[in-house]
Amino acid sequence: MYQNRKMFGSAIINLQLIQAKLRDMSIDIDASAFLIFRVAWTKTIVYTEFHVRQRWPCYLL
Repeated sequence: MYQNRKMFGSAIINLQLIQAKLRDMSIDIDASAFLIFRVAWTKTIVYTEFHVRQRWPCYLL
């Protein structure tokens, strides 16, 4: 789809500024996905450490 659109005699996707913007958007998307994963993982660890472990028998710790 975007390969067919032309500007300044070449495809828009070949322009360096467009490539840089797409790269930056991709990095932002990956960073936010990692942040969401990290928050979910931290919440799981905190729940396990403070809520579940208190109910376990001592020989399992």
